[in-house]
Amino acid sequence: MKKRLAIILAVLLAIFACAEKDDKPIGAACEEKKDCDSGLCFQQERWGESTGWTGGYCSDKCTESCSRGAECIEIGENSYCMASCVRDSDCRGGYLCNPSVRACLPDCREGWDCGDAYVCDEDAEDGGYCVDEDSSASGQKNDLGEPCDGDDECLSDYCLPDSSGWTDGMCSMESDVCPENFLGTLINVFNLCLPLCDNADDCREGYLCNPLINVCLPDCRNGWDCGQVLKCGNDGFCFLPVFQKIGEPGEFESAL
Repeated sequence: MKKRLAIILAVLLAIFACAEKDDKPIGAACEEKKDCDSGLCFQQERWGESTGWTGGYCSDKCTESCSRGAECIEIGENSYCMASCVRDSDCRGGYLCNPSVRACLPDCREGWDCGDAYVCDEDAEDGGYCVDEDSSASGQKNDLGEPCDGDDECLSDYCLPDSSGWTDGMCSMESDVCPENFLGTLINVFNLCLPLCDNADDCREGYLCNPLINVCLPDCRNGWDCGQVLKCGNDGFCFLPVFQKIGEPGEFESAL
């Protein structure tokens, strides 16, 4: 009987211990390593000085990949798991969603060191990211949907070039989940984040609001390739021919 009571007591203690333990995944706040599930905490202060990791940050070392919900990011000479994100609102206060790596990193305006190769963009509204000196000197990198001549001009480091029919280029990103006001759209074999729209006024010059999916796509009359199946219509949209019986008038059904 005593043995049975001892077993029950041990089980109850284990249950209470688990209930009291806080879940501290990658990206959670911490003060020391025991606060994190991974056992690694980037502390807010070390030796009395701020590190820029606001509220501390639970992380883990990695080589190529991390557990679900985290990205393996190179920081200094090592790589660490950082919380995944799509937009800034996915991150805790003091952190921004870096579009280049899609991970929550410290806002460098609050003291995080960008290292020797980068400088902090101090812009009050759109800054907080570590950028190379050239892009800092020329101004803020372009956000999704804005024009670009190359990947280095986009915060996402992904530019759809003018040479492929994207008028003046368009900053985008490949993702199944896109930021607010953007929609993942399958173009060829790539799922691209493109600007949402209600009408042509919502799109940049050279782009039309496709009524089927409500995203801004290039005007095919300006050189965008509709592919082998679709054809460019007189209104700038790509159309899918609908074949009729011989002798009947041909019709077209709107498509991408």
